[in-house]
Amino acid sequence: MKIFRLFKKNLSLRMVNFVGLSVVLACLLLSAGYIKRELSYDRHHANAERIVRLTLQFDNEPADGRILGNALDELLQQIPEIERTVKMFNIQTAVLTCQGKQRVVNDFYMVNRNFLQVFDLPLVHGNKDEALLRKGQALISESYARQLFGELSFDEMQMFGISITGRSFREDSTVFVSGVFKDIPETSHFHTDILLFLPDEYNVLAYTYLLLEKSTNIQKLAQKITQLIAEKELYQASPPRALLMPLTDIHLHSHNLREMGGNGNIHYIYLLIGANALLLIIALFNLWLNANLIFSHNRRYYQLLRLHGAPSFTVFKDEALLALLLGVFSIIAGAATVFYVLSLRKMHVQLSYFELSAGCTVFLLLIIVISLLPAIKNISSTLFLNTDKDLRPVRFSYRNVKYMFTAQYAIVMMVVILAFGINKQMNLVKNTQVGGNERNILVMAEQPEQVKEKYALLKSELLKYSEIEAVTSSFQLPGDAIRDATSVKKVGDTEWQTLPIMVAGEDFLSFFRIGVVAGQVFSPAKYDYGLIVKSGDEIALFFINSQKW
Repeated sequence: MKIFRLFKKNLSLRMVNFVGLSVVLACLLLSAGYIKRELSYDRHHANAERIVRLTLQFDNEPADGRILGNALDELLQQIPEIERTVKMFNIQTAVLTCQGKQRVVNDFYMVNRNFLQVFDLPLVHGNKDEALLRKGQALISESYARQLFGELSFDEMQMFGISITGRSFREDSTVFVSGVFKDIPETSHFHTDILLFLPDEYNVLAYTYLLLEKSTNIQKLAQKITQLIAEKELYQASPPRALLMPLTDIHLHSHNLREMGGNGNIHYIYLLIGANALLLIIALFNLWLNANLIFSHNRRYYQLLRLHGAPSFTVFKDEALLALLLGVFSIIAGAATVFYVLSLRKMHVQLSYFELSAGCTVFLLLIIVISLLPAIKNISSTLFLNTDKDLRPVRFSYRNVKYMFTAQYAIVMMVVILAFGINKQMNLVKNTQVGGNERNILVMAEQPEQVKEKYALLKSELLKYSEIEAVTSSFQLPGDAIRDATSVKKVGDTEWQTLPIMVAGEDFLSFFRIGVVAGQVFSPAKYDYGLIVKSGDEIALFFINSQKW
């Protein structure tokens, strides 16, 4: 076929375009799927646009995601713009006993009765209006119900009491299943398998969400809450500033202390968009450059066609078919690359078939349009006028394309330099921060009291395994917000200073390869105080209780 013969005529240049366009399309599709997923967080709730999270900021310090106590409850109920208030109290660890079997559960929540009226949590079993109204009621996820009860029916599940013991519980620790909800989607900023009823009188640190009336101005409402807090003098210290963040912004924009989970970052989205735009520009620029070279090589062929009476439309048709062939091959290879990468990582791109088809169609149109630009510009040169220029042999001249080559390679060099610089900076951050090779460090989440009391036994048993090089302990994960503090003062001073404090095991420093600036490392004593570590403006006091952590 004529088109395939023309396609093979300049195969090396077309292969360069094919590889570049295939890689760029794969990057665009993977990035588009990732960006769509990041932007879709918490949008599965019907009232997502009307839900905000309330936090308080004291003295311009970083805000904690939680609010202590019930001081704000009455105030919030009196504000007409607020329709409902939801409080979520996070329980980090507890021991759950069901049908005589014990298991450790981490990161579940106690919520007040408004939760199901604000958040969309479809119930597989149970009544939405009655599932969370009183003490002793619990909702569990569909997958967790199978773990606890196997194939039992919902009526049979309700017959078994679930005993939950832990520091966060009050007098009544036995609950009964009042409902089973569908597993919370991955695109949610909080995840849990258990929801318990939170009585109004409980004075706890809770995440607070507000369901607002339609068309409420969030900034004005935040100012109003701040002003009311100051007027009613709800806090002894300086009045805090109320901060309201839309539910759909939490994942990418919120970086409070004690977040419910690891959030994303909107700046990564911007960086990803910029990088893909730059890659696309380079690939299309390279396509245009090679299209100019290929068209100049084919000019004599088109002159012969037109000399025998072919119209200019034939030139455009042949160039468009060549571009279409290149585009189809690139799209097939790019899509195959995407599915191969996703299969390796067991991920999926959150793009519908319509979105994929629309994206590939736009990409194909770009290829055709860019490929036709040389033909549009130089169509007059395909007329054979029997001039000296027409009779001159077609030769490649660097002078004709030097500016295009220079611009292309300048962009490529800039991208390589930026990528190299960013990679060096990221490696520097990884190597200079403590922790060593984080891939070799496994974390056991916070354990119940029964495990803590026998930590020495657990540690000795773990160290018997040859695969385990070292074991240490700490009050919380390094890098998490340190909210505990102690007051200290120098000998002879009258003013006390508040220092963040973190409880850590005696081998904590050696485990994370933390060097000691001054003094000595911990010694295995019952209590060992006296090590102050300073990093920049942050000062932390570490101490050890080696008997119980």
